[in-house]
Amino acid sequence: MAYFRNLSGWQIALFGGVFLLHLVETAYSVWWGVGDILIRTVPATHAYYRDSWVDLVLGTSLAQDSIYFLATAILTVSFAGLVMRKAWAFWAYVAASLLFNIDWILTGLAGNDQQPEAGYFSLAYAGVLSLLLWLTNRVGICR
Repeated sequence: MAYFRNLSGWQIALFGGVFLLHLVETAYSVWWGVGDILIRTVPATHAYYRDSWVDLVLGTSLAQDSIYFLATAILTVSFAGLVMRKAWAFWAYVAASLLFNIDWILTGLAGNDQQPEAGYFSLAYAGVLSLLLWLTNRVGICR
């Protein structure tokens, strides 16, 4: 297959792992974003979400939400860059991770963070994925 031409088996496996991890994070971020929009714009949907999620979304300022949506947009661009095997996908991912962490910190400062362990998991996940994306650049998978 031309997409994987000149890549060894372990490079293809590395790329596949990075692809799956990045896909999961991107889909999760978009899923949260869609839920956020529905909760804010369609009050009838509140019954379909946990009360804690509705409280979190409605307790978050629009300015902070814009940070989350910008991070989600950059994360999606990073995923597209990974699919195209572009080296800049790493830098876009790092920028998105930074914005997500700023959002998490602001949520905690506002007293809305009801599950801080999820934020710690996200930090670890971002660290692992950042390392793996960096490796795709170092070993020539992305260029």
